Amino acid sequence: MVVLRVALLPIWPIALPSIYDGFSYLLAGDTFAHGRLANPSHALPEFFETLEVLQQPTYASRYPPGQGLMLAAGQVLFGHPWFGVWMSCRILLSALLWAGCAWLPRKWALAGPLLILPICLSGYWMNSYWGGAVAATGGTLMLGALGWLRRSPARPQMQLVLMALGAVILAWSRPFEGALLALPIAFVTFRTVRTPKSWLIPALVVLAGAGWLGDYKYRVTGSALKMPYQAYFDRYETIPPLLFLPTVEPGSRNYGHFNFEMMDNTRMRARGDSAHQPGFLLRRAREWMACIATFTGSPLWTILLAGMLPLFLRGKETRFLGALLSLVVVATLAEPGLFAHYMAPFTPVFGILLVFGIRQLKVIGIVCFVLLTGYVWLGFAPRVAQGRTPDRFRSANAHRAQREAGLPDNPGGHVVFVHYTVAKVPHAEWIFNTAEIDKQKVIWAQDMGPAKNRELLACDPNRSFWYFEPDEPGASIIDYGQKP
Repeated sequence: MVVLRVALLPIWPIALPSIYDGFSYLLAGDTFAHGRLANPSHALPEFFETLEVLQQPTYASRYPPGQGLMLAAGQVLFGHPWFGVWMSCRILLSALLWAGCAWLPRKWALAGPLLILPICLSGYWMNSYWGGAVAATGGTLMLGALGWLRRSPARPQMQLVLMALGAVILAWSRPFEGALLALPIAFVTFRTVRTPKSWLIPALVVLAGAGWLGDYKYRVTGSALKMPYQAYFDRYETIPPLLFLPTVEPGSRNYGHFNFEMMDNTRMRARGDSAHQPGFLLRRAREWMACIATFTGSPLWTILLAGMLPLFLRGKETRFLGALLSLVVVATLAEPGLFAHYMAPFTPVFGILLVFGIRQLKVIGIVCFVLLTGYVWLGFAPRVAQGRTPDRFRSANAHRAQREAGLPDNPGGHVVFVHYTVAKVPHAEWIFNTAEIDKQKVIWAQDMGPAKNRELLACDPNRSFWYFEPDEPGASIIDYGQKP
């Protein structure tokens, strides 16, 4: 079915990046595509500071490398990183079908991929650059391998290797949630396979994956034990990604730029504070409903899933899967916010449990499945035809290429100084550059005032220099010499 997404490209074009997370992943993909794990810090890094990107000690994404590696594959193999996104969704759906065959009767195995097809076709996992299909594939490999191991315990080698590969993918994509899934599965597997020689190759796979990840962290942060995420937090943030971690006193960070200060002190602090206020559990329940709607295309699946809970207590298999799902529900209470890609490693658990419940409900379950999936796709088709898919409604920064195309020809290239105002939180980030900043035709830089800007002006006098205030109504790029 994801082949349909490529077939629809003439009327449903490749997604345009607009969220700063996506820009950061694109930087990782471009870095890997150039054969590097990290880029040297620019001579004037303060001009290129942007959300979710490290400038020192290296110029790199703050995120784990898994998604960036897929983007690099798309860029190298097909000329555009979006095709890496497409491949990751295609691989995920194939892996879900394989895992479903291990846990379900074969005639029911296809129902799991069909249930979560919306997020892999019309949802943001397919139509952005910060999706969760990579982490979901890691979780699917682990859970599917456990299912096949239960069926054929006498020949465990291949399943253990696939399980080890899934664990590596989780470590490279979503290590916190991935560990919550991997540890219970590993515990059950250790109890099932007790022959040491069966673990030799899987252990080598895990060690190789951990070694490469350690080398990646060393190249980016200077320490094999420090994630880029930690280095970014130490420089720019005061609100930790998990609620049980200590916060940093406001004002203790030298942000340097308005957009960083507003992001940390306004958006992130408000999200952290809300987790300690009355009504947090109710808000988190609504976020769970929103996530399930993102996966399946309809929030009604949340109600159906809740009604199925008593059914999951009947069998040993469903009790184990239900325990895994309960684990991620509890774990998400430790996070200030909740999005579908946070839960990505548990995608196969969610899908297989839903199919179990549909089977147990028999005719009622089948009717619900047909009606809900039909409702989702009948509503999807006209949105595609009319150009009303969610990825079409982007912030203004998604059209940076059009702004760049409007600049006059100059063989030396251009620099656009971006000045954010106090009017709005600059949620839509404009300053994004590729892995090789100085080779870009158009460089986007922070406006640091006339005196400081002269340092960048002196670096390459052959470039044309421009000024842009994106927060102002009707903002346009003007000649730097005419700025107010």
